[in-house]
Amino acid sequence: MHYYSHHIGDMIRDTAHLDDHQLATYMRMIWAYYQTEKPFENNMEDLAFAMRSDEKTIRLLLRHYFKLDCEVWRHGRCDKVIAEYHSKSEKAAQSAKTRWTKATAKQTDSESNADALTNDANAPKNDANHKPITNNHKPIVEKTTTRGARLSTHFEPDFDFAKQNGIANPAEEYEKFKDYWFSQAGAKGVKLDWQATWRNWCRSAKTFTKTPAFTPPSPAITTPSREAIDPIMAMAIQESARTFKPVTEIYKSMKNKALGVAA
Repeated sequence: MHYYSHHIGDMIRDTAHLDDHQLATYMRMIWAYYQTEKPFENNMEDLAFAMRSDEKTIRLLLRHYFKLDCEVWRHGRCDKVIAEYHSKSEKAAQSAKTRWTKATAKQTDSESNADALTNDANAPKNDANHKPITNNHKPIVEKTTTRGARLSTHFEPDFDFAKQNGIANPAEEYEKFKDYWFSQAGAKGVKLDWQATWRNWCRSAKTFTKTPAFTPPSPAITTPSREAIDPIMAMAIQESARTFKPVTEIYKSMKNKALGVAA
């Protein structure tokens, strides 16, 4: 997932008792959970390292906000949001497939009618003297029409090409590719050569893709209200997620600048 709805009221209620470091660590855990769409393995040392925190803090947060299930830590709300996201994607793809099937059937009927009219027009005709009049002396030029098709669920992309063009995770990139093209309606979702379309997609992804440790949501979605948290603390949390520096250090620096105190 690349975005999620951040419910400020629920976050304030559930994390009001956390200190700055605990809150920043919890936010990193939530972002990582949504980005990977996977539960955390039961390895405190590795998890603490990935979240740039300590094992004590990680154990505390897991015990209060997550549930251990078969050696993995699950977050109930995150799992629900991820499931709803995939359900909507599948419904959109199925809807697009249904529209395309109907459009193809209608096009086939139209072509059948057109072929029947053409056959009638080319049939031999008799004049008043019963002499057949034909147009056999005219060369028949067959028109060849190349039609495109929608992306098939059995399409197998060239992952080797993706890797050669700097795509670190071709499988994940293909999921984005499918979501995009399955959701396109009408002629926009029809292509003559899907392998060529995949190659162009990989080239574009190589140009624009970045690989941050985590992709934080946009400030418009995640920034808490002024009543909930100090605005400087909110900016410090976001800056910490971006630069990986301690929240307290960033907060102190921003606070001093706001008060006009030399660092």
